[in-house]
Amino acid sequence: MMEQGGPTEPSLAHPTHQHHLQPPSHTTIGPIGFYGGVFSGHATPIINQGSGSIHNATHHYHVHNMTKGMELLHNSIAPGAFHNALERQDPPKCHASTREAVIRDIMRWVEELEKERNFMWVHGSAGAGKSAILQTIAELCHAAGLLGASFFFSRTAGGRNDADRLVATLVSQLCISIPEMRSHVELSLEQDPLIFSRSVEAQLESLLFGPLTRAACDPSTKALIRSRPRLIILDGLDECGQPKTQQHLLTLLSGGALKLPIPLSFLIASRPEQQIRNAFISQPLVSTTSLLALDDSYLPDKDIEIFLRSRFEEIRRSHPSLSTSWPSAVDINRLVDKSSGQFIYASTVIKYIDSPRHWPDERLEIIFSIKPSGKEN
Repeated sequence: MMEQGGPTEPSLAHPTHQHHLQPPSHTTIGPIGFYGGVFSGHATPIINQGSGSIHNATHHYHVHNMTKGMELLHNSIAPGAFHNALERQDPPKCHASTREAVIRDIMRWVEELEKERNFMWVHGSAGAGKSAILQTIAELCHAAGLLGASFFFSRTAGGRNDADRLVATLVSQLCISIPEMRSHVELSLEQDPLIFSRSVEAQLESLLFGPLTRAACDPSTKALIRSRPRLIILDGLDECGQPKTQQHLLTLLSGGALKLPIPLSFLIASRPEQQIRNAFISQPLVSTTSLLALDDSYLPDKDIEIFLRSRFEEIRRSHPSLSTSWPSAVDINRLVDKSSGQFIYASTVIKYIDSPRHWPDERLEIIFSIKPSGKEN
């Protein structure tokens, strides 16, 4: 998997190594809906122009009679945070035949019906491919009907660089993937139209944990609600405001989740920053979290080599004058070596070489002429 995008581009110099927590045994979710053009359930949506409604085999939605509460909710979201948001068009995701082991481990956790640990923390250094992995997982879960909601943080995108719009964005998606909680959310919004001026803790209790609890305890819906998708994906937590905000958010999510009569599952990715690490190694999260470190145990060099060979083949096809033996196996191994397990380095190299205004072989020579920072010729 290669990071195709991201808030920053690294230099082509040799990346630095970082140390990670060692993951204990993996354990963790499960169905999908999505706000923003894709509706919950597996059937193709049907638009009835005569009645002004949208329906599929599972649910029916009226689009002209939105309550004031739901209008308030939708006006408070960050639509660019969805996994398939227009703002995130062509997001980073795993290249074919790469990251298969880590994806398999995460999906095994996702598909467990009775999880011992309802949180999974995927952590790794900058450029390790966290966002690409979670994007791929989100797409797989979306297609399989397993995704409840997602939020992709970004330090450089307004509305996605703090927690101000997080609750509204998650709840708007959950009202589609878990429609039984919608009426309870509407009631909360009617009772407190100023809820989005209150703390994240108050928003979570009023709009997420409270409505979900009431829906799960309602005799008319409690059986059905257990079949709904309840996986929430949060990517780039380290890009959400300040470190204390990140730690506080984890405390709120874990505390609220423990009180729910039905479990929610949270797949969270971030760099192993100190405040986030402290939260995950402290109670209650330490007892409810599976840790997954993107380290050498997942053989990143092998995946980087697969990516490079595939992309160089594409470049050769678009430049027929290039030799079929270009680049050499030695050159590919040198690039894998220079990547040091950092997918974003390999991705950046390919973007640089694949410039339509330059000869790829000349650009590759320039890559090899660059010395790591602090090194002398």
